[in-house]
Amino acid sequence: FASLEKDLDNPKVNEKVGDVYTKLAQNNSLEIFYFDLELQKKDIDVSPYEESINMYKNMRGIDSLAAMYYKRAFKNCTIDEDKRRVGLKLIRTDLKIGNYTEALVNVTNMLTYPDTKRDDSLLYYQADIHFQMKNYTEARTLYTRFVRYHSNSAEALIKIALCHYNEKNEDYALGQLNNVIDRFPNKGEAYYFKGEIARRNRDSVLSCNLFYKADSLKILAAKSAIYKYCEN
Repeated sequence: FASLEKDLDNPKVNEKVGDVYTKLAQNNSLEIFYFDLELQKKDIDVSPYEESINMYKNMRGIDSLAAMYYKRAFKNCTIDEDKRRVGLKLIRTDLKIGNYTEALVNVTNMLTYPDTKRDDSLLYYQADIHFQMKNYTEARTLYTRFVRYHSNSAEALIKIALCHYNEKNEDYALGQLNNVIDRFPNKGEAYYFKGEIARRNRDSVLSCNLFYKADSLKILAAKSAIYKYCEN
């Protein structure tokens, strides 16, 4: 901040301040998760949940500050390489705070820079943005294109499955998740989402078995699901 007082528009300093706020938001998000988990375990009065909601709002507020500094850095960068680096950070931050339309505009603008069209990460972020905007068919198409270049991206393959599920193609979704498990047996997210599908189909035994498997592979959401659905 002392450096910004001397040069408010300095892109390097603004980027570093954005990085600090991003780190603070990441730390808060973990704190929120464990706070909610303790509420579920103790089954205490619901009123403290308001505190958790406020913590979540504060986290998004911190990410919003990060976005503000990234925007200033991006605006004042003069080298394409710097613009790509900061631009990707800005897109990630906009995704976290729900600025999906703005994130999509930023992706589109970045595609105009030299060599950026060969940046596969932009293709992945486009898919993520459409997924968050519930444009599942478009998201699936983009994830599929990404997988052509990165066939070992378990994350993209899982998101294709989630797109299928949200498009009401449950059989395709389960088939895709089974393929991920066959190829990447330690990818806990695949078990977790299979468990979620089983839970929604009211198969409590299968869902809990899958949640326990995901929990053994260090998936935090699975631990929360176990406390909520699988223990008396």
